[in-house]
Amino acid sequence: MARLPDSIELYCRAACEYGASELILQADSPPAVRVSGNVTPMEAPVVTPADMASIRLLCAVPESANEYSSSFVSSEGVRFGANFQRNNSGERVVLTRVAHSASASVQPASSLDTTPTPIDQSGRIQKLLQSAVTSGASDFHLCAGLPPCVRISGKITPLPLQSVTKEECRDMIMGILKPPQRARLEKELELDFGFQVEGAGRFRGNAHFSRGALEASFRHIPDHIPSLDELGHRSHIGSLCKLNRGLVLVAGMTGAGKTTTMAAMIHRIIETRNVMIVTIEDPIEFNFESSRSIIKQREIGTDTKSFSDALRHVLRQDPDVVVIGEMRDQETVRAALNAAQTGHLVLATLHTNDAPQALVRMTDLFPPEEREPILRQLSNTLAGAISQRLVPSEDGQNQVMVSEFLSNNSAVSACIREQRFEQIVGLMQSGRADGMYTFDDMLEELYLGRRISKEEAVAGARDHSRMEALMRSPGKGA
Repeated sequence: MARLPDSIELYCRAACEYGASELILQADSPPAVRVSGNVTPMEAPVVTPADMASIRLLCAVPESANEYSSSFVSSEGVRFGANFQRNNSGERVVLTRVAHSASASVQPASSLDTTPTPIDQSGRIQKLLQSAVTSGASDFHLCAGLPPCVRISGKITPLPLQSVTKEECRDMIMGILKPPQRARLEKELELDFGFQVEGAGRFRGNAHFSRGALEASFRHIPDHIPSLDELGHRSHIGSLCKLNRGLVLVAGMTGAGKTTTMAAMIHRIIETRNVMIVTIEDPIEFNFESSRSIIKQREIGTDTKSFSDALRHVLRQDPDVVVIGEMRDQETVRAALNAAQTGHLVLATLHTNDAPQALVRMTDLFPPEEREPILRQLSNTLAGAISQRLVPSEDGQNQVMVSEFLSNNSAVSACIREQRFEQIVGLMQSGRADGMYTFDDMLEELYLGRRISKEEAVAGARDHSRMEALMRSPGKGA
């Protein structure tokens, strides 16, 4: 269940000690109390916007409401009525001490008196996540009005449980968030966060709203970081970890395993090189320990305000390797290219379908009149681009990673400078001496090795006729 922020608990406790009938909170002002009819400011730190946002979330105040009433019980067992008022001068909440109670809860006053008080759901979500991991799920979903669902081998499957109500869904999600996270969720209506569950490991969570209901999805982050070989990458991918400088891109759609590939590369660097690594992530997913290398993991919203802010200062932190969780905008791309150009190894992810599209995506972030210097930098700094996806195995029991690799050589560099991206796939097909290979090359290998089915090989290929011809040829695993 959601709980009061510590700051609000302190204010409530102090109000009780003053014998106050009301506690008045307004952002950027000290808390005030009403004692014997007189309002007096307390000698306490000012109420922060995060404090206001947290109590607003706790009491389920609708975003559009200018006035709203609710109630809650503090950890001291004192019930307070909460009256929210919003006007041109801002928002304030008046907390009125009304009664004592034995346990803490939140009860919207706008509901009927017969509405049951939400119960603590934080332990329930942890048990559900533990069960999801035990069942081999990669993802877990909480949706109002539906049973909890898991993704196993790429397929969504409902658990044999009752549907989760809107209130239960909210309580479970809010119960695992910290006050600053609740404030960010209330402001942005979206939240990425990391969450540790004893006995299950770490999860990347995303909280969001759907038709007014708070819902969430969770991606399991294994404790064991697989090696590049275990993931199915070819040897040339490991050689990228030895580079002293350059830009390495890891591309793929959501759920393609980009983060795991990046983690495997970071782990190899930590174990084999004596360097300083700085990561910028939203949120931190895999936890690393310094070994031969020192690693500093910085999380957006906790350790730094944004990717662009972190990248503006990262070169003053003496890094050899800079890891960017995701390149999202012009400023992030510029900073990544500048870092690579000034002698650093930069690893970054992008959401694209294939390696050539990763270059297109970076370029398209800029207006046409600004692309020439970006293309020139990219052609000079790109070390390699990995793109990957996951496809069902032939037996349907798990998923198999399919990848392609683009290495930079003089021909590729010229295509980038001149923005001839449509020719890059052809250069990948002819660039095997430089370690390059395409999705079609790997699909052929996986099909012949009986790892994937005919349907998956054809569906994932650029050249369908190549796959069809291969599978019709006798003596090649058909």
